[in-house]
Amino acid sequence: SSIDPQGNHALLCHHSHQRMRRHQELVRILEYALVSAEKNVEREKGPSNQSKRPGDIIVHNMASSQHTTTAFDVTLVNPHTKKSVIEFKKACAVVSQQGVVDKWSDPKIKKQASHFMEEARLKKIEKYNSLCSQDGWKFVPLVFNVFGGFYKETVTTVKSIGKMLGVKFRSPAYLHTRWLT
Repeated sequence: SSIDPQGNHALLCHHSHQRMRRHQELVRILEYALVSAEKNVEREKGPSNQSKRPGDIIVHNMASSQHTTTAFDVTLVNPHTKKSVIEFKKACAVVSQQGVVDKWSDPKIKKQASHFMEEARLKKIEKYNSLCSQDGWKFVPLVFNVFGGFYKETVTTVKSIGKMLGVKFRSPAYLHTRWLT
């Protein structure tokens, strides 16, 4: 396949070895952190009597949850899809017409920039949430940008894992959160 002028094809293509490898690395890091926090962890397992596997990581004793099992699904999203770029350019044009000099400080631009991650999160929830809830599982999509960003709820989950590690190792949680990011 051809390389785009910016050289991003390997990161953006759904079938790219680099993108799949990045996904698996994220899963391994999160799994290692959860095991280190003494959680009962399994990989790629689905609820009983189901062929679908909604979670990359299944945790059976996640703290502070009414559910006994939590399925974490890691997903990498591409902010440079044609649709996302067109919508972002439209938002920038509207803001420019309003005379805003620093586009990045405008709430509309910030919202548009994270919209693609919210869209991916909602698709995952629609696809797997009911499957998990049938067995009393909690479903948590962890959404990452292929260029390194985290969705806001993913940040919350990573901080929670960092706190668990901080308690386990009697050290500041921020050290573990920084390691995870």
